Amino acid sequence: MGNLLASGFFEKRGRPVMTTRRNFLRAGALAGAGLLLPWKRAFPFAQSPTGLRKFVIALPGLGPSAKNEIGQYIPVATPDTTKFPGVAYYQIELNQYEELLHPDLPKPTRLWGYHDATAGGVHARQYLGPVIVAQSGRPVRVTYVNHLPDKHILPVDHSLMGAEVGQPENRAVVHLHGGLSPWTSDGGPFAWSTPGGKAHGVDWQPGDFLYPNNQSARLEWYHDHALGITRLNAYAGLASAYLITDDAEAGLVNLGAIPDIQIPLIIQEKGFVPPNIHQIDPAWRWGSRGDLWYPHVYEPNIWPDGITNFEDRWDYGPTAEPPMLPGSLAGPLPSPSCVPEGFFDTALVNGAVYPYLNVEPRRYRFRILNGSQARFYNLQLYVADLTGKEANLNAAGPAFIQIGTEGGFLPAPVVLNHPPLPTRLDSEGAADFTKAFNLLLAPAERADVIIDFRGFEGQKLILYSDTPAPFPEGDPRNDYFTGDPDQTGMGGAPSTRPGFGPNTRTVMQIRVATGPISTEPDFTTTLNLLNAELPTAFANTQPPLLSNQVGQYVAGLGKTLNEDFDNYGRLLQRVGTTDQNGFNNQGLPTWGHAYVSKTTENPHQGETQVWNIFNLTGD
Repeated sequence: MGNLLASGFFEKRGRPVMTTRRNFLRAGALAGAGLLLPWKRAFPFAQSPTGLRKFVIALPGLGPSAKNEIGQYIPVATPDTTKFPGVAYYQIELNQYEELLHPDLPKPTRLWGYHDATAGGVHARQYLGPVIVAQSGRPVRVTYVNHLPDKHILPVDHSLMGAEVGQPENRAVVHLHGGLSPWTSDGGPFAWSTPGGKAHGVDWQPGDFLYPNNQSARLEWYHDHALGITRLNAYAGLASAYLITDDAEAGLVNLGAIPDIQIPLIIQEKGFVPPNIHQIDPAWRWGSRGDLWYPHVYEPNIWPDGITNFEDRWDYGPTAEPPMLPGSLAGPLPSPSCVPEGFFDTALVNGAVYPYLNVEPRRYRFRILNGSQARFYNLQLYVADLTGKEANLNAAGPAFIQIGTEGGFLPAPVVLNHPPLPTRLDSEGAADFTKAFNLLLAPAERADVIIDFRGFEGQKLILYSDTPAPFPEGDPRNDYFTGDPDQTGMGGAPSTRPGFGPNTRTVMQIRVATGPISTEPDFTTTLNLLNAELPTAFANTQPPLLSNQVGQYVAGLGKTLNEDFDNYGRLLQRVGTTDQNGFNNQGLPTWGHAYVSKTTENPHQGETQVWNIFNLTGD
């Protein structure tokens, strides 16, 4: 770290640069000032329709019997256990289809997704399906068949590596997120292929994917990983859950330590094409009203001619401090263009927009996945206000008992939401890391949580989140809630009406029945059982902790997360080490490495390394 600290990096690229600009936005003076500017073009950051009612459709469950009012449910894949003895075999197709995600949308939304074709014939094409349920120690074998059409349903940026002009837009490859997979089945970004394998990446291998499932019980997920379009393919719908079970988990259920009812909560956010799309985003050409919207213009904070853009979203290299060096700019900003972060305005759970969930006054186990592209969630549970649509932040809901993460069971239970802990901000308006959070989940993180609803009979609860976006410092235009300020003058949304979207704080509503009250173990008994049994389950299912391992390991290897500008002046994130890697296109020292660059780590087989990772980016 000596070279890094001595360089003055934190003064040149640290948080104060971003804080100044975002605090200026927060001041609220922009709405009027923006009207005086000579606009270059209509602002291209669209907002979803404002007439989507909250909590009018039920949470889609697993299987057709758990479909909601508009026919949504999450399919569970059916294995073929005879084709390969001792192996669960699946055939899963990648298709384009349409599904209604909310009754107030004008039509079904066009999507890409995975669909179970194991037994042949016609199978339901449903969002977030099919879920694969696997047994620890029993392999799963999957044939993935790509049937995607030639043209993508979202804007493809051809300036990105792997997405150049001429590269097919329907390339795809599946990655099991969290799985210990052989490299031939890992679904790396260069292993993509098109329908029939007519075109493919350099790492593509013909044949099936094999997942050994040599891990303990946990929630994983599988999603697309193709180079240059991963963000688009996953957002379009190429994502689903992969659940591993084991004997330790079954033992906890038999003991009554954890409930036998599990409910998945896959939390995402989307933007939908509004009626006035051609007025606010005249370059949009990838779908009609009710289809998915995705940002496709890089909106700089200062135009190249030096005029401040009060509807900005991101820093721009040529007008940064210091600016990019003369001659380092490859050309004007591409259109369509990728953007550094994807924040949207409408909450979905299990594919339903602002759903409700009916529960009995008993315990439930929730398997939660943050499936959003960039938004963090600090999940809290409150009693609803008198309207039933908003959270009463002075009325705490039931406590959570967290028992696991994406790594499997915890060594001990953790009680949360007792009371709820909202996100506290520091003096500069950023999330305060000196204060505890409630249930904080970054994108792709999972949580295994038990909630007992006894004591809240007949009440409505609101699952609520208040994290800044981007995290930890927020742009107020990414925070949608009832009665929020009208921010149309600075490229944001109008004030959200009560009971309607856009809203990113009220994730879903939970309706607790009046009875009968369950006689199963209550909260205190559950906590006592978990304190007694969870340490054993953890010890029997997890690899040895590093501190308990015998032998040598390489400690203290420094790694960095860096933020520079690419050749078009857009923010670019790179992974690096703590050794300076030359100078960037601003003439500043840089530690980041290009995606394809010389290997910095070459461990020996069986060697253990400890990495210290330093986040040097603005967020």
